[in-house]
Amino acid sequence: MSFENYGALTVEIADWLNREDIAARIPSFIRLLEARVSRELRTHDMVKRATATIDDDYFVVPADWRETIGLFRTVDPEPLEFVSVAKSLELRRDFRAGGFAPRFYTHMDGKFFLMPSPGGDTDVELIYRASVPSLAGNTSTNWLLLKSPDLYLYGSLAAAEPYLKNDERLPMWKALSDEILMKMQLEADRASFPQGKLSAKFKSFG
Repeated sequence: MSFENYGALTVEIADWLNREDIAARIPSFIRLLEARVSRELRTHDMVKRATATIDDDYFVVPADWRETIGLFRTVDPEPLEFVSVAKSLELRRDFRAGGFAPRFYTHMDGKFFLMPSPGGDTDVELIYRASVPSLAGNTSTNWLLLKSPDLYLYGSLAAAEPYLKNDERLPMWKALSDEILMKMQLEADRASFPQGKLSAKFKSFG
């Protein structure tokens, strides 16, 4: 099963639905599937890197940001430590004199806030988990469609449930999309950990 682009996917979904009256809703079904995957799945394909030069104590999160994996000053390999908003207010008070490099951060109002305030140009690097790139506009394909076209198909079909009352195919579509998503996560989890210890073989002299 393979759909090379967004257009081919929408045609396939329409064929499976066989409902001209809801064909215009297919883009919405696809977006609902993408939203679900962005919430539930955690794979290396979703990990992105962003850099910025900031001269204040905050910068805006990337538009596709879901969660932070690590935030660094590029001159320091040690990651900044995440703290709660309440703790960040204490730290801002403690470091109000300035003259310190940022060591902590928090999320607030769609931004990253650094403590202490940089007080000058500071290069930062963000490693984060990103949302699935939406298939729309100029984006005709993405890593998820290339890797799991079956999830796009069955997940989008399952998202059509409100329009398919008593359709006997719905339980199958939901079960298939759930299974594929689970297997993708298991595959990603296995890839994150070594599968066995490497053993070295030694030859004795003589």
